[in-house]
Parts: sequence; structure tokens; C-alpha cells
Amino acid sequence: MKMKVKKFSAVLVAFLVAVTSMVLPLSDTFNSVIKTTGSAKAVTKNSAVKMPSDAILFDSSEEKFKEIQSPEKGGFYYYNSYYNRSINFYDVNNNTVRKIKDYKDKAVYDVFATDSKFYVVYRDGGNPNPIIYYVDELNIETEKVESTHNVTEFVADNYNSYIRTIGVDSKGRIYLTTFDGLKSEKKYTIHLLSKDYKELSSADMEDDCFENYGFDSSNGNFYFESYKTAKSQWGSSSGYRTLAFGNVTNNKITVSDEILDILYAKYVQYHYSSAIMLTEGTLAWTSSYNSTVNVLDSSKFDTKNPNNPPLLGSLSRIGYEGDDGFYSNIGARAVHNNLNNTTVIYMNDNRLMEFDSNYKHISTINTEYPVFALLNYGDDILAIEKDTDSNYYVEKFTWEFPTEINLSQTSATIKVGKSLSLSATSNALATYSYSWSSSNDKVASVTSEGKVYGNSVGTAVITAKTTNGVTAQCTVTVEKNSSAPAVDKVKLSGKTSSNISKNDYYKWSSDITSNLSENSDGTLNRVESTSNGVLVEKYSSDGKTLLSTKTIKNELSKFGGYFCGEDNNYIVFGENNTSENDSKEVVRVVKYSKDWTKISECKINGSNTTKPFDFGSLRMTELDGKLYIHTCHEMYADENKINHQANMSFTVDESTMKITDSMYDVLNLMNGYVSHSFNQFIKTDGNYIYRVDHSESNNFSFGDQYLSVNGITLTRYYKNDKSTSVTVTVPEKFDVNVSNYTGATVGGFEVGSGNCLIAFTRDISKDNKNRNVYLTVTDKLFNNTKKIALTNYKASNKVTCGNPQLVKINDNFFLVMWEEKNTTTNKVTSKAMTVDATGNAISSKKTMPVRLSDCEPIVCSDSVVKWYVTDDSTPTLYIVNPYEIENIHEHNYTSSVTKEPTCTENGVKTYVCKGCGDTYTETIKAKGHSYVTTITPATMKSNGRKISKCSICNNVQYDNVISKISSVSISKTTFTYNGKAQTPTVTVKDSKNKILKNKTNYTVTYSRGRKNVGRYSVKVKFKGNYSGEKTFYYNIAPKSTSVKSVKGLSKAIQVNLNLQKTQTTGYQIQYSTFKNFKNAKTVTVKNTVSAKKITKLKAKKKYFVRVRTYKTTKFSGKNYNIYSSWLSAKSVVTK
Repeated sequence: MKMKVKKFSAVLVAFLVAVTSMVLPLSDTFNSVIKTTGSAKAVTKNSAVKMPSDAILFDSSEEKFKEIQSPEKGGFYYYNSYYNRSINFYDVNNNTVRKIKDYKDKAVYDVFATDSKFYVVYRDGGNPNPIIYYVDELNIETEKVESTHNVTEFVADNYNSYIRTIGVDSKGRIYLTTFDGLKSEKKYTIHLLSKDYKELSSADMEDDCFENYGFDSSNGNFYFESYKTAKSQWGSSSGYRTLAFGNVTNNKITVSDEILDILYAKYVQYHYSSAIMLTEGTLAWTSSYNSTVNVLDSSKFDTKNPNNPPLLGSLSRIGYEGDDGFYSNIGARAVHNNLNNTTVIYMNDNRLMEFDSNYKHISTINTEYPVFALLNYGDDILAIEKDTDSNYYVEKFTWEFPTEINLSQTSATIKVGKSLSLSATSNALATYSYSWSSSNDKVASVTSEGKVYGNSVGTAVITAKTTNGVTAQCTVTVEKNSSAPAVDKVKLSGKTSSNISKNDYYKWSSDITSNLSENSDGTLNRVESTSNGVLVEKYSSDGKTLLSTKTIKNELSKFGGYFCGEDNNYIVFGENNTSENDSKEVVRVVKYSKDWTKISECKINGSNTTKPFDFGSLRMTELDGKLYIHTCHEMYADENKINHQANMSFTVDESTMKITDSMYDVLNLMNGYVSHSFNQFIKTDGNYIYRVDHSESNNFSFGDQYLSVNGITLTRYYKNDKSTSVTVTVPEKFDVNVSNYTGATVGGFEVGSGNCLIAFTRDISKDNKNRNVYLTVTDKLFNNTKKIALTNYKASNKVTCGNPQLVKINDNFFLVMWEEKNTTTNKVTSKAMTVDATGNAISSKKTMPVRLSDCEPIVCSDSVVKWYVTDDSTPTLYIVNPYEIENIHEHNYTSSVTKEPTCTENGVKTYVCKGCGDTYTETIKAKGHSYVTTITPATMKSNGRKISKCSICNNVQYDNVISKISSVSISKTTFTYNGKAQTPTVTVKDSKNKILKNKTNYTVTYSRGRKNVGRYSVKVKFKGNYSGEKTFYYNIAPKSTSVKSVKGLSKAIQVNLNLQKTQTTGYQIQYSTFKNFKNAKTVTVKNTVSAKKITKLKAKKKYFVRVRTYKTTKFSGKNYNIYSSWLSAKSVVTK
């Protein structure tokens, strides 16, 4: 068991809550305690004796009470102040008080008691000048002050300095705390003094020392009450008394700045003397602030590294015994029982409880009055008690283990499904609890209260055992009872719906819309929310006859839930309130008679709710005329305009239909508030209300106490208390919080014999979202939780489990059911097993031919479990006998193909169970044709063929002709250079003039470049239904140029050119006497020549002249001249 040392921060979190290790002993929790009777020669305890009226006075925060037990003298010595400042002896045997030493005329600062001495720090009364401080050492053996010491030297010489406290360890060293009011900081000092009052060392402190609690000689640890101031979350400052600690090593004293716990809030929860050393090395303290009693293994506590101190036990006390109970008790009220080597602690309701070394409760003694102080009195335990009139009493107990126990029966016979209550008696003074066990839980199981349940035919030995090993036994024979089969189903004739597997969820749950309940005459009600209202179908007990149908109108737009009460039926409706109107009705609880006549209603307005029931569920229970509702809501927007989701609860008086209690405001886990809460459960054991929430939040704590958690929260409160006065435990932490995803679901919650059981799923790992099913078992004291894996699939199994259903058959017998899906085949199977209240398996895990839904299974009067499932169909009623789960025969089938399937006809596979011969058949679907397509491609010369034929039976699906390719062309063969890539398009047609598709029927490949002047190729290659290829060529020619002018010369001409050098090698000049350039001659010049003289022409003859550009390029290894087009010619006459 671990806790964390607390550090006070600037802002103190206002609410604290007990961690999972806390236990909660309460008045009704201990049903396992069987009352002692005379058959085992029971010891009779002494009655409480009223003390003399002036024996003790304790009615203010100024009072002190220190005592030293002296059983050998028949009593105890004690110091009492404020008004009766004296050391007295109380004679237990004679009920008398004798004064030993009077300090009435002294100003007593503190008193410390060892086993044999009182150390009294005082000064003279009045206003002496100078002030002298003294320490008296009063020995109880001589009843005399054996020495007086002047300790003034340790007090600063100013008007605002004085002594605070004194303490003494087992070596006789003195711990004297002083205050110096003129110091600017660390005004408190603990002086470590030797036996002869010489200072060995000292330690300055910021905070006060109000009382010394204990000194551990094993390691030098010491503990004292200190004071801390902190701001609450609302900004106000509050003072807290705290449990502080230090250490002495080699006479060097050190004090830690940290604290072990908050003891109480100043002015609010005063409690005197909160801690004590139980034994050497064991510290016990009570925290009024947290309502806990804690025990620390001080011998293993390292004050230099104080995190996670070794806590031996932590027990929760609920509240006080009255609003004015500040001075009704003192001390930790915890003592060591020397006879049994156990610990005895006073809890509320006049109960002394004994705990073993594991702090498990083992016995109880009731006191006559509330305990004021608890004393170890040699081999006895002495209780000083105080009634409401401030009268004090003494009660002495000799607390020994029993040496003999007897059972109410030594043999018994019951039937399967029936029960038997055994009681035990002992010869001990205390009422001891017994550990009950069965030699065969599968035959008969026994609760922690001794109630025996028959589970299957056979014989089992029931044993009751005390903590010290004394036993008694009863042989129980279980006989056959019911002939109901393990599993049955009935097809109902009601309306169609779909709820199959709806109990499962991924992130958050939803409203339970499908419900089944049993009427007092055994008939069944199907109650299901529909868009038209709430459908109510009444069936015969076996489901075979639909007796009546009606529809209950939706009173508000949202359905919350249905509850079948003992005397009435209840439906909860809801309405959104997005405008955050406190006057808007958000929840309506409607009360109906058993024949569905509306009786009354409870309207709930506002309640910090914008959307009731969202992202969660709603469940109800009833107790003592009250209806308890646990659900969820989206709340009013916070300062960031976010509507957070959280749980909420209402308690309704069933007679008046008025709200008596509620929880819907923002609180924290200490009050049972959970945000987010994605599934809600509520149960009662007759005295307490238990709630479970699927909590999706950040793990946030103060010290050792959770304020919010990511996991499963379990809270509990007494039926007469507020729903926010809860004790909390966390049975399972998820620690997964990704966009509301926790990797888990919560499926079922039940309260059984001594324990709370919760069924849930969790992801296999962070990387695998398949889930396993688990069960947590938490004792009702919230002391321990054990986790049981019902499945243990690995990622390789490819199986995921759905949200389980948990059904309470009786206090010690539970049915767990869940669905499993093979993630490869998507096949769903359902599993079931039975367990007892401790989670031990009664039956093994079995496969059942059922399906689950959001309809929660119920236990009917005929002891079978029933629920219904719809799958876009009329309902199927499933009926399971939980006592026959183990006898479910799981078939072991072998299969063979008894008819082979063909292409067009189905085949048959037959399964035969090796064990029982059961058979069933499975249709093997027809294979269907396996067509193979063969293609003979068409070419440019011949048609092709495409035929599809079944490879099994040669059936021809089609036989098509592919028309041959008739033409392939390109759009252009010559382009003029423009500085851009230029490509012709390709057109392909078949013999039917159908244009074939590029990329589908053929591909086109072009030469690289296609930008500069040159020669390029276009390759068309056929594909698919066509084959062959064809290549085209095209040119990109240079830009043209023209004759600028021409001049006639003597038998010659002068040709002047317009230069065009881009992508041009030169120019070709052509001249002829004919206009059509018949018999023309050409002259070639470079691209830099702008004028050319042509000679040897005929005189006085007309010539026609034109010019074109060309570029010499290389293509496929050859040089080509690519020419531009000719432009219009010019004419000239020679001379």
C-alpha cells in the first residue's frame, strides 16, 4: 500500500477523495460478523462504568489530555486541562479519581507522557518578571516530581517569545519547541536536549509545532502536529493542521518541509492529539479532513526521500458522531492489542474493530457509548467513552481470539438454486468474522456471511475458520431441482426492431432502449423505446403467447430509461435545453401502475443541463421508497463556451414524486462527480447506494487522492446521506485518452456477498484494438480489488470480445456473457460462465447458441435468465438456466462434402458431432462459371476474335469478331517552326469506320524534341484486341522569308533578301522565265547573305524570282534539308 507525501502548493485543491487502497468500515458492512451465543461458552464483556463527574473536562480546543496506563496499579494516570490543570490517577477497579499534582496556579504550556513520566512545561501564573520556564519530570512510580529544570535559556529574551511544546524520546532526549516573534522568518525552533538538558542541536522551522506525537528509536524519526496555510480554489486562505516529521541522527536534528497528511481544517474540524506510536516503528494517525485512520511503517520511512512512504493500512471513517462533535473524542483511537498482536481501532457507531497485520477486519466489539479515547491497558484494552451529555465512562475489554467455534448445522441438504444460512458461535468476547470456504464451489458455494448456495448436484464440505485457525464444518448435499435445459429460445410475435449487439460500444454507451421485466404473475413485459412512443408488449411466461400490446406516449422528446419497481413502473424522459434556461424542463420521471396507468410525475428543470442522457446511459434502482437515478448530461457552457459531459444523479421520493437529493453541478471525484462519464450503473445492497462510471478524464490527484481519473470509478454512500457524501475507489485505470477513446467498455455491475463485481473489456494493447473481457472484484470496504481475465486473446488470435453482460443470480452466483467476433471471418459466437462473489469460477467458459443485445438479462421467478434480441426481425427470447452452464455440451464436429457443387448447382457439407452424433448441413454455394477469355487480335490485314469460355464446363459466355484496322493517319506531316513542341494527332479506324481509342486500343510514341526544325517520327503500336504497328514521319520546317527587291542588270539580276536566320542554315533562290517556274534554276546561299547577283542571263528578258529558307538536320544518321514554303515571286527584266 502506497501513498504520497504532500507538499502545499500556492492553491490548495478544495476536494479530496480516498484512493483505491482505502477501506470503509461502516455499521452494516460487517454482516459477515456472526453474533456470539452461549453454545460455545461465550465470554460476557464488562458494562461501561460512569466516571465521577469531575474526572475529566474536555469541551474546548484549549483542553489537553495526556495519560499513562498503569494496569499493575489498577488504573491510569492522566493530565487534564484547561481549567483542571492537574495530574490525576483514575482507579479503574474502584471508579475513583485521586489528584497527584496540581498545576492550577501555573501557566502550563505543554505536557508530554512517556511510559513512566509526565514532562510538564510551565511558568509561574500571573505576570512574573522575569518569566522563568520550567520542566517538571513527574515519575508515576513514586508519584513525585523527581526533578525540575530551568529551560529559560532556550527562549529568546523578548516579550514575544515562549515555549510551544515538549517531547521526549526513548533515549530521554528532550524536544523543546520555542517561538521567537521578533524573527523575520523561521520563528519556530526545535531544540534537541540531552537528558541533563544540554542542547545537542536545533532546527529552525517556518511552521508551528502544536504537539509531539511519537519518536521511533529504530531510525530516529519523529512526528508532530504542524500548521500550513494555503489558498483554496476560490482564492480564500485556509489554515490546516498537518502531520509533519523530522529525524535525529547522531544527535543532529532535521525537520522536513513536507507533510504526511492533512489532519484537520482549523476552526472547522478540530481534533486533539491525532497521532500515536502504536508500537516501536509503527505510527497511527487519524485525519478528520479525509475521515481516515492511517498506519505507517515508520521503521522503513526515509524522511530524506519521503515519497511513497510505506503505509501499512488506511481505513476510512465517515464523518463525525454529531455536528458538535469537535470535542467528543481525542487521539487516533487506535491501539495495539498485545494478546493477539493485532490493531484495534474505533470506528463510528460505537464499534471497536480488530484488524490483522494486513489490516483486514477480523472482529468487532460494540461499546455502550461513543469512544472518547482508546488506551492500551496491558493485556486489556480500555475505552474511555463519552455520551451526548458529556458524561464519561470506562469500559475494559480482554480481547482474545476464540478457542472454540460451532456451526448451527453439521450437515444439510438443499436443491440446486436454493440456499441455506449457517451461523457460527464462539467463546470469544469479540464478535469474530469467519472465513468461509467450500471444498467444491461448483457444487456449493458459500458467502462471507455463511450463506450456502447449491450450484450443482453433489456434496461439498463448508468450513468456517477464524483468523487464528479454529475451524468448524458442515457437510452439504445438493440435489437436482430444475429440469430446464441449459439454453432455449422462443420466437416472439411482437414488432420488428434491431437491437442485436447494441450493448457493445467503441467510445461511449447509449440509452438502453430494449428492456424485459417480469410481472408478479410470471408474465413478461417487453418495454422498448420507438419513434412512436414506448412499446409495451405483454407475453406469457414462456414467451409463446402475446397477451397485449400498447404504446406509451413519449412525454418529452428523448427517452432516458425504464425501471420495473416493486410496486410501480417508471420511465424517464428528457428534453434538450440548449438555451441554458433554468426554468426549462430537462428531465421528467413518470410513475405508472403495473397495468401502465399514469399515476404522477416528477419534473426536473434546468439542472445545469443542455442535453440529458448524451454520450452515456441511464439506470435506476430503488430502496425504502426512494427511486435512485444515475445518468449523464451535457452541461451549461463553461467560460470557454464548452459544454462538458458528466454524470448526474437524482433521488426521487416515490410517494410524493419530489426530488430529495441531486448531483448535477461541477464537482470532483470526492463527491462522485465524473467527467466525462460514458456509462453509468447504480445498485444497492439495502443500506448503501453504489454507483459505477466509465470515466474518461485526465488522472488528477492531490497528494495520494484522486480528483479525477481515467478508468472505472466505484462510489458508495449511505442511504440516508447526500449522494455527494461518497467514498470512492478506482477498480481499474485505463490511462488511455485519445479523442474520448479509452480503449475499454464497461458492461455490467452487481453487488454481491461482501463484494462489488464489474465486468468490462479492454484493448489487447495500445497497437491492437481487439478486446479481452475482465472482471474486477472489490470488497465492500473498498480495501482490495482483484482483476480477473476471463479471456486472454493475443493479437495473433484475431478475436475481439464485445461488451459483457453481468447477471446476479444470487448473492454468490453470477452469470457473465459476452460475444466474440473473429475479425478475419466476422463470425460471432457467444460465451458464458458463472462465478461466485469473489470472482472464482463456478463453471468453465462455454459457447452458447445465443446472441446478446442492449436488453439486460433478468433473473425470473423460475430461476432462469431471460432477454430478447432483434435483428431487423421480431424478437427472439433467449432462456438460459445458469445452473446448467457447465453441462452445456460443446459439439465437436467433423465435416465432409456430401454433394459437390457445380457451376450452377449448390453443394452440401455435412457436419457430425463426434460426441453425440448431432448433425447439421451447410450449403456450399455453386462454384459459378470460371470464364477464361481468349483473344486473337485484329490486324491491319485481318479481323480478330474474342471468346469467353468456362474452364470447367466449356460454357461459352460470348464469341465476338474484332474488326480489322482499316486506316491509320496523322493529322499533319509538316509544321512551321514556332518555338514550341508540335505533334500531330493520330486517328485509327476499323473496317466498320469505328474510331479506336488511344491508350485502350493502341499507344502512340513520338520522337524526342519536336520543337526545333527537323524530321520526327510517330509510332503507333496496337494493343489489347489489336496487334501490329505503323510509323509516320513529319517535318518541322523553318519559317519562310521573301524577296525584298530585285534589280535588272545587263544579262544579270540583283536579288535582295529579307533575312530570317532563326533555325535556318541558308536560302534557296529560284528563278525562271516562266511564271510557273518551269525549267527553273536555283542558287543556294548562306543565311547571312542578304543580296545575290545572278549572271549569265539573257538580255532584255523577263525573269520571275522567289526564295525559301532551309535547315540541314540529321535524322536516323542521314542529313536532310528541311525547306520552308515558297512565298510569292517577284519579276524583273534584264538589260
